[in-house]
Amino acid sequence: TFSVCPPAERGPIIAHLASATGDSADAFTTVLKLSDTTLPLHIPDGAVALQTDVGAVEAFRLYVKQIDSIPALSQAVNQYFRDRDKNIGALPIYLTEDQNTSHVEIALEDNRLAFYIWDGVTRGLGLERMCASIEPRVDDIEPILRGAAHYFWHLHRTPKRGTLRHKIHVEFTKLKETDEYDDYLLPILQPDGPNLVENDRVDLAADDSTMYGLKVVNHSNVPLYASIFYFDSSDLSIGTITLLLEQLSTE
Repeated sequence: TFSVCPPAERGPIIAHLASATGDSADAFTTVLKLSDTTLPLHIPDGAVALQTDVGAVEAFRLYVKQIDSIPALSQAVNQYFRDRDKNIGALPIYLTEDQNTSHVEIALEDNRLAFYIWDGVTRGLGLERMCASIEPRVDDIEPILRGAAHYFWHLHRTPKRGTLRHKIHVEFTKLKETDEYDDYLLPILQPDGPNLVENDRVDLAADDSTMYGLKVVNHSNVPLYASIFYFDSSDLSIGTITLLLEQLSTE
């Protein structure tokens, strides 16, 4: 479900013009169908469509063994549900009774809330618990719920089938310094060794001296700009990676 909203130059988008559902989609375009076609509607230029609801599979799935036994957590979840009704575009949370299908489990341990990771992608990389625990306070819990919903929604947005997915090649290699320098008098680096990506994964033990480089090769005929994000499962944050682009070209 999508909410069609007028353009906003700054601040949160709170106005709502109409509801719509996805009718068809391709790599760069989604066609929306208005939920109520009997309503007269003028959509201004620059209007946006924000996704307001997803199914249980796409939503952030939270497992709590006995949520009523943790009053602050129960209150925080209910507050999130109420606030989401007022905040267009906020991502949903689905309370599941199945621990194995959840993304995160919250448990009370020594009067603090611990966060266990059950998401298959994250757990498969070796992280089974967030490093930090928190006091059971509503104001501390609610931002984590919001961040977790945002994190897992974007983590699992990769389509299983995609027009361009198999035309993008990623290389991750060690780097070594050369005898040449750039305009900032920094040594120019070049690959040193094979591509470390195996089965879409890089398994390495990082140290303070070894440098690594990431290369993204576009084998399609469509010019692309690479926006690369870093998903940190230890605190459920998403950061950006700055790219140094020497030239824009396809190979």
